[in-house]
Amino acid sequence: MVDLDPATGLLSLDSRFRTPGDAKPGVAMRGQRWPHGYAGTAVPHGTVFSR
Repeated sequence: MVDLDPATGLLSLDSRFRTPGDAKPGVAMRGQRWPHGYAGTAVPHGTVFSR
């Protein structure tokens, strides 16, 4: 999902990680039907990192 350049510490999205059919990397949050029944655009609200 994320590429790390160990020399610089730069993080970037892996261009292969994408919603099928979408042009941009990442998960498309617009116009989806979600498992709990909601249909529409979602708003991501957090990120979890661990070591």
